Amino acid sequence: KGDYARTMGAASADLVDRNGQLLAADLLHYGLYIDPRAPWDTAAPRRALFANLPDLTPQRLERALRSGRRTYVLGGLTPEVRAKVHDLGLPGVSFEPEEKRVYPLGYTAAHIVGFADTGGEGLTGAEAAFNDQIRAAAATQGSIPLSIDLRIQAALEDELYKTTAQFHPKGAVGVVVNVHTGEILGLANYPTYDPNRPGEASLDARLNRAAGAIYEMGSTFKGFTVAIGLDTKVATPT
Repeated sequence: KGDYARTMGAASADLVDRNGQLLAADLLHYGLYIDPRAPWDTAAPRRALFANLPDLTPQRLERALRSGRRTYVLGGLTPEVRAKVHDLGLPGVSFEPEEKRVYPLGYTAAHIVGFADTGGEGLTGAEAAFNDQIRAAAATQGSIPLSIDLRIQAALEDELYKTTAQFHPKGAVGVVVNVHTGEILGLANYPTYDPNRPGEASLDARLNRAAGAIYEMGSTFKGFTVAIGLDTKVATPT
């Protein structure tokens, strides 16, 4: 798994496809804490922090400095960012390890994988449907396999997005099913979103149209009627 290796003691197990390819994992990140009782009487420490932490706002920093006690300032720091800030040698700055759920494939299979909140509780998709199993498997450092095949998923998404680029629909769905077992081998929706940043996506983009939207089949259902007629031999191709 390379850089996506799950850390020991993670709250949630990995989600993988049917071939063991990683879909979701807990990664070790760090929370930044500041003790304002250390000397912060110059602007240099502030400038150094802002230069290395683009998500840190002046308001958040000043609130921590006025708190009078060691205060949590910013979370989700990667080990690389943590090392950079640590090497600055700033007064009163310390770190605590924390887990963060990440989705290394981004938009790929976003609706079927879903996402979890900052506490690791699944909110949508497989993260929500298998929340209890995912938590239980973390204790044994196991993983939860889904039925999808990332090779099929990638081909499905490629075809779906090429078609939407051509016809510009408001929404589109693609599903590949093993008709003998009912297993979902691929499921894609348009529009889609990045589960690493669900808050930036609209409700429309987060909607799993394949499972949560209603579509009146209409004339497209006539194919089933014809198929039944042919299968039962009450109709012929002529």
